[in-house]
Amino acid sequence: MDMKRNRKYFWFFAALLFVFVHFLASCEEVPKTTETAETAPTTTTVEDTTAGTAPTTAEKTTEATVSTAETEATETTEEPKEELPQVVSGDIHSMLQQGFIAAISVGESIMRNVLQVQNKTDLDLEITLPFGTYFASNSGNVQNMLAREEKSFFVAAGQIAVLYVEVACMNIYRDIPGDKNYFTVAMLAENSRLINLLKAMGESAVSYEVVQAAVWHIADNPGKEAILGALVHENGEYAIKEPDYEAALRLVELADSGSVRKTER
Repeated sequence: MDMKRNRKYFWFFAALLFVFVHFLASCEEVPKTTETAETAPTTTTVEDTTAGTAPTTAEKTTEATVSTAETEATETTEEPKEELPQVVSGDIHSMLQQGFIAAISVGESIMRNVLQVQNKTDLDLEITLPFGTYFASNSGNVQNMLAREEKSFFVAAGQIAVLYVEVACMNIYRDIPGDKNYFTVAMLAENSRLINLLKAMGESAVSYEVVQAAVWHIADNPGKEAILGALVHENGEYAIKEPDYEAALRLVELADSGSVRKTER
């Protein structure tokens, strides 16, 4: 009887132990599943972190590209601008000798010539027409013409300038030039009396008739009667009168003495 009872208790406790062991085994498997489940998000988080890093690298690359482009744009902007053509100054005679220009003059009247100057360079030119400039006729029958004024003019690169020059005839016994007569640009000797005459005039309001009489007196010295009768208006009146001739002689005297005093009339 006691033996049976003991066996009964034995199997009861064995069954209870089996259930307990099985329960413990089940409890140990749950944390493993939890750990696996928790590990998955950890992996995802790493992937998210990696994915978040990629745009950062791209942004750096973009920033570097933009920075380079801005630098290049700045460098392009800071490049020096093309310099404007340099202006070269000089007198018409030196520029003709250097080949900077070509020049020709055309007769217009006894008082004025037309001067055409071509700039043969790619530079702008500031040209001076100095005292002593005259226009040598291409015909031995036509008078040479003395420029009565000193002036400066501008000729842009590659362009042609046309200007009018006040003149006086230099050869009393030759014909008065017209628009079919051509002249080359020439220069008197440095010590020419005619240059001294023009300088002696200064800024004085000397009439054309006085200047013309003085030029003929120095260049040809034909005498009073020849000068007074050389120019005749269409109405038959002589252009150069006695007072003009007398004023011309005073002007020549001033020029020969080297005076720069103004002469009236």
